[in-house]
Amino acid sequence: MKARFSLLLLFIAVFSTSYAQNTEECSDRFRSKIFDRIEYHAQVDFESWSKYHGGPTLRYNVFAPKDDIASLRPLIILWHGGAFVDAIKKNSPDIMDLVKDLTKMGYVVIAPDYRGLTDLTKFSSTEELIKIVVKSTLDANDAVCHILSQIDNGNPYRINKNEIFAGGSSAGSIIGLHGLFLEKADDLGQYTAWAREVDEGRIDEVLANKFCGDKNIIKGFFNISGALVDTNFIQNTTTKFLHIHGTKDDFVPFDYGAPLFGATAAPDMYGSKRIHEKCLQQGVQSEFMIFEGGGHVPFLNLDIKDLIVQVSFIDKDKYNRVLNGIVDFLFKQVTCEKKDVSPTAIFPTNIQEINILPNPAIDNFYVSMPTSEKWNFKIYHISGQIVQQGQFIGYNHQVDIAQLAKGVYITEIQNDRENNTTFIGKIVKQ
Repeated sequence: MKARFSLLLLFIAVFSTSYAQNTEECSDRFRSKIFDRIEYHAQVDFESWSKYHGGPTLRYNVFAPKDDIASLRPLIILWHGGAFVDAIKKNSPDIMDLVKDLTKMGYVVIAPDYRGLTDLTKFSSTEELIKIVVKSTLDANDAVCHILSQIDNGNPYRINKNEIFAGGSSAGSIIGLHGLFLEKADDLGQYTAWAREVDEGRIDEVLANKFCGDKNIIKGFFNISGALVDTNFIQNTTTKFLHIHGTKDDFVPFDYGAPLFGATAAPDMYGSKRIHEKCLQQGVQSEFMIFEGGGHVPFLNLDIKDLIVQVSFIDKDKYNRVLNGIVDFLFKQVTCEKKDVSPTAIFPTNIQEINILPNPAIDNFYVSMPTSEKWNFKIYHISGQIVQQGQFIGYNHQVDIAQLAKGVYITEIQNDRENNTTFIGKIVKQ
């Protein structure tokens, strides 16, 4: 069936004049919200070290586009913020709009939990703050390992293992950046001894087998208002980076300085500006979106005046700018929905293009045939999967596609006679 479907695609790509303007290398998947609904898998236990050693059971939530028939989808692992405070981070609003919008564009998005501070007095201890960063970084590694194990054992969420991305906001970015760049505990310098006291000293073992042996599995990472305790352990990596930061961030430094207004015992940290510069020095592919005058997580209205004026935690204009930047960053790295078709295939002479109206269509489209007889029709998703088929008799027929997800489809119509002609056309479902 794949060979036949490739011929149908080739016909449209090479011989169709009606759709010349619409025949692009990539469909709108991954850059527009083509899905209306989200499939939600809540509270998946990712079997963290914490669970078996007296700590909390950690889980992740899975979001996938509803009615998506693609056999494999790219994954985004997205860590939320919340200042490493356990009571805040589980309800942090900083990533939920991103989760929903990226899912509707066709990505699977997984949002993992991690251990946070339950005792706010520990903000007065540099040692405790360093240890919670180490704990949460180890938790992030456990989450990635569990996701990879799921892919290798049944792949319930149909994830493309070659297209795994990650991102984070605030504390979530701090976790992701340390998880990606830290290679050994000794790189933490003066904090190494504290790091080795966490989780019975397993940091050396985890980093030696980062992401359970797939240390380069994260193809790209977007950092929203994150930081590192040191940039000296940034080395060349295949992971690409997008950094997003406001220049007036008082919570996590844009450049270098004390986080959280300097009101805690947290050590000075290197913000996105320094991380981006070090990435470029080390040959790491890195992009930087700077929000001049922007505060922490630039699209959040954390200033009370902005919150009152806009009556929302989210500044929609800034949010859309961030979303568009992330979408562009990811789109350059994902495989287009439309597969390549070999131009060397021998093309049959008994295929003709059929007119389809309206196109694009919402619930129904109509076809007009040259003769009145019994016709068999099939509708293929652009990936090649048959999503609908049936029969009709006559010159004209209305096809109900209300149940299909938004996207691009191929219609194939034939009669039962020998040496029959195959009529095909492309339909865009809105």
